Amino acid sequence: MNLEKTAKAIVDTLGGADNITHLTHCMTRLRFNLKDDSKADLEALKAVEGVMGVATGGGVLQVIVGTDVDRFYKEITTKFVKLEEEKDVTEEKKGPVARVLDLVSATLSPLIPAIMGAGFISIVLALLNQLKILTPESTTYTLLNNIANCVYYFFPVLIAYSLAGRLKVNQIFAIVVACFLVYPEFTGMFAKAAEAGGKVTFFAVPVMQATYSKQIIPVFFSVLAQKYTEKYVNMLVPKVIRSMVGSGLILILTVFVTITILGPAGAKLTEVLNAMVYWIVDKCGWFAVPIMAFLNPFFLGTGLGSANFPIMLMSYINNGYEALILPAALAGNAVQAGSGFAVAYKTKNKELRSVAAECGVTALMGITEPIIFSVHYRLKKTFITVMIASGIAAILPGVTHLACYALANGILSLPAYLPGGVSNLVWACVTIVESVIIGFVATYFTKFEDPKEEDYSK
Repeated sequence: MNLEKTAKAIVDTLGGADNITHLTHCMTRLRFNLKDDSKADLEALKAVEGVMGVATGGGVLQVIVGTDVDRFYKEITTKFVKLEEEKDVTEEKKGPVARVLDLVSATLSPLIPAIMGAGFISIVLALLNQLKILTPESTTYTLLNNIANCVYYFFPVLIAYSLAGRLKVNQIFAIVVACFLVYPEFTGMFAKAAEAGGKVTFFAVPVMQATYSKQIIPVFFSVLAQKYTEKYVNMLVPKVIRSMVGSGLILILTVFVTITILGPAGAKLTEVLNAMVYWIVDKCGWFAVPIMAFLNPFFLGTGLGSANFPIMLMSYINNGYEALILPAALAGNAVQAGSGFAVAYKTKNKELRSVAAECGVTALMGITEPIIFSVHYRLKKTFITVMIASGIAAILPGVTHLACYALANGILSLPAYLPGGVSNLVWACVTIVESVIIGFVATYFTKFEDPKEEDYSK
């Protein structure tokens, strides 16, 4: 596959560089915002060599290219699409839910490498600790642990930088406000005021105490507030004094609105969402995990998978573990792997056999989009099969209350189950084995139509 040729073909089928207003990527998908969706030739796009599938959701056109996504992104942005010259996304044709999902996805996507890196460090630490190579008392262990933890502690700063770029507001101001929210002198004011029998106020307006480190929603609100303070300050302040006076007013007004209203509201909303997730888990019991596993292929296949990520992230940050989405994905991904191996074993189509086997291995590593779009969407019947099989396979992690202690997925995430105890790790291993078997058996007995060589290659 010629990377440059494929990248150019993707851009051309989307209506050319002028039709692309924004581009980000996650682990397997290029996420495009288009000026005019009607100019995109989706059938031609699906036929481009290297494109595993196409999905739309949240106002974003997603092109699945697999683990080479970073190479494609660099190729497109350096040779075909100049993002620094991007135009505003046409939002009026999108509903409010689509706009929110678009904004969340575009903000979080650039941060995924840092999150995955922190997850990898957590996995390595758990493994080294279990093997008695490093102990928590070791300074090396502490430093590595701090590297991982600082990603989450300063997550508001990362969010501020990414969101400000997306909203086209001053990124430095956004970072300053986010840093202020976690600044020890600010967070320590409340304890000092309480000791003195007083309260913290800002221009006589009470400031509510809230925890902003490891948070997502409060800083989302602060950057949204900055968008308007920046707009009106720059409109009202004369240009000759704007660089100093205007900048100061933007910072003061944004911080004021954030710490008196929006920040506490965002922190409370985070608590409510986290409580809702665990209320569902509590009320549904073990059944919540198989339900999530059953729905996951649908979410990923329709481009709605990014909606799960903020919930999973907030749950992990607030609790130190994740006991719903990641255990469901552990079972579901292994089912997808078994399904891919079954298709490869059963089909007489050489190209499908190769693709299914490769995608099965990729699914075992925690990335299932390639098999969904390259195999199940083409065979159709197997898609329903893996949804049902995933729900069945996830009964085990649900019943055993499996919990993952790092934001990681796939077979390489197994050490992340160690902090929950040896039994937690054992059940995670058993989950993968039984899920692969269930996925293989269920798909083997699914009567899908084996495509001809020329039909599958189209």
